[in-house]
Amino acid sequence: LPNVDTKGLNIEVSHKDPKEYIRCMYDLVFLAFQTDSTRFASLMLESEQSSDSEMWNYATYALGYKGATHDIAHKRPAEYAGKWDRWRAEQHAYFLKRLKTTPEGNGTMLDRTVVLWGSAHPHASHSTKNYPIQLAGGNHLGMKHGKLHRFEGDRKVPLANLFVSMLRAVDVPVAGFADSTGAMSEIHG
Repeated sequence: LPNVDTKGLNIEVSHKDPKEYIRCMYDLVFLAFQTDSTRFASLMLESEQSSDSEMWNYATYALGYKGATHDIAHKRPAEYAGKWDRWRAEQHAYFLKRLKTTPEGNGTMLDRTVVLWGSAHPHASHSTKNYPIQLAGGNHLGMKHGKLHRFEGDRKVPLANLFVSMLRAVDVPVAGFADSTGAMSEIHG
């Protein structure tokens, strides 16, 4: 395994300091990739439903919001909704920047990694429509970026098509996944 710099990694950080806690989780995933300990990671940063979980209170700890973090998506309070979305995006950008600034082969770690970031919770509802999703990385794996895609109306396709494209990008030869109808040609050549 390569030597890695773990200076600054605080695995004793409390979830009551959500910025440092989330960044520690991202750092651990980054180090797992860097040491080739795994090629796959799944990370749920917030509680989607459990009011018994302290992750339910991230927005309280990070922004001083009085209420359950989950409720920001439903109520969209003017003072907090945009701030919360931005705060979350900044934490994810931290991870993407680490991948982008780490050389790997003839590119960067981000070029060779497919990162899906999103939520199972569209704004203001629990529907299965309009999931906020971002796909990053994989430039050396055939992923195409730089556009906002809206899969609505006659352009509607199953979300599982994205998973087929992601699997194919990392050389998993799949014909389909769940209710997919094929690959998502808009993002994977």
